[in-house]
Amino acid sequence: MDRKAISQRISEIDRQSLGSEWRGKTYREYWTWLRGELAPIEELAQSEEDKDWLRDALLPIYAGADDDGLMDPEAGFTSVIGQGPSGGSFEERYGLKRAVADELIELRQASQPHEKMGKTYRQFWNWYWAEEERIEAMASLPGELDKIKVELLDIRSSFGDWGMEVDEDELDEVIRQPYPVFVPTSGHAD
Repeated sequence: MDRKAISQRISEIDRQSLGSEWRGKTYREYWTWLRGELAPIEELAQSEEDKDWLRDALLPIYAGADDDGLMDPEAGFTSVIGQGPSGGSFEERYGLKRAVADELIELRQASQPHEKMGKTYRQFWNWYWAEEERIEAMASLPGELDKIKVELLDIRSSFGDWGMEVDEDELDEVIRQPYPVFVPTSGHAD
């Protein structure tokens, strides 16, 4: 199973599954489309390890669907998306633009050690700090920068468990050992 190619495909599906893209369509149309996109990917996972990895990799899609109100328990399957009860726009509910939230989710996934195997710790940290600055620069909503900083702190808090925090004299060592994959239960700070 080519995890890198599957991760890229999952990211494409995640971008296509944004709630705003589905306004005016029914919940049935959305879920039928999503299941059709994910079924071929799920068939590739044969081993228990692959199934566990895939389940974790798909969490951001389901978290995003929940964030976008596409898992609204009050909406019927034939209800039209965007016309039922709503907690407001994504920005109103989370204080983040959806593009910023997507970037944070992608950063969390790309920061995992198995994604950086073969690189040095110095390369990892240089890349990470540049990504963090780029995402912080996207802030434009009131209070958004504070929420971004909370999310980035949460991402960095995983690095110790993953073995990515090393002493200065180890920065030029190559990242080799795979560490457990961590996927958040929620992609956004409430």
